[in-house]
Formats: sequence, C-alpha cells, structure tokens
Amino acid sequence: MRRNAMGLAAVFGLVLLGVSPVVGHHSFDVQFDSNKTRDITGVITKVDWINPHAYLHVNVVEEDGKVVNFKIEMGPPYAIMRNNNECCGGWNNSILKIGSTVTIQNAALDREGKPEAGATRDTWLVVPSHKEKLTMR
Repeated sequence: MRRNAMGLAAVFGLVLLGVSPVVGHHSFDVQFDSNKTRDITGVITKVDWINPHAYLHVNVVEEDGKVVNFKIEMGPPYAIMRNNNECCGGWNNSILKIGSTVTIQNAALDREGKPEAGATRDTWLVVPSHKEKLTMR
C-alpha cells in the first residue's frame, strides 16, 4: 500500500509540473538591443531590490516635455553589491533614494520600444551623492 501511495504521489507531482506555468529566465538579447543604447536621466520613483533582477524606475522628461516612467533592469542584487565592492567603493539599495535624480549611462533599449532598458556590463549608474560611477550588473 505504501509503495502505491508513493507512486501515486510521484505521478501527481509530475502532472503538476506539466501543467504549471513555466517561469524561466529570459534572454537579455531577446528583450533588449545592446547596439541601441541611450543615457537616461530621471527622478527615481521606485526601486525593486529583488531576485533574479533588481529594477530601478525613473521618471524621464522627454524632448517633447512628456514625462515617461522608465523601468531599468539591473543585475541580481548580490552581483551588484559584489561587483561594486570590487570596483567602485560598494553600494546597495540605500544609495537609491526616491526623489533623487540619477543618470543611467549606456542603457540597452527595449526592442519593442517600451520605456524599458537593460543594464549591460557597459552600463553605469551616476548618483550625484556618490563619488564614482557604479556598475548595474
């Protein structure tokens, strides 16, 4: 009886895996075009310091005067902290204050034209209160 119950549980588990939605990591190059970059300057409206990617949301005033909220995908929080400790004096989400103006240099733009961008190894965050440019990956 115990053997049948274990077999039934295994089959049930496999069925659940088969019907559950697949949540996987996306390819950077599918969403973002690293050959089409832009410097983005704006006011921080939100910071999502979560795995697998941290996100920075900034209000950007476009040339026509329209305010657009950009969502910037950064690397995972652990990597951002580790990489900046090695090169740039360290940082974490406490540097990113709501209402502060920041510049994201060389952000890869969304392929579909949405107000989103991704950070590559060549993307830098400039925070006026910090002495060095910070890597976002």
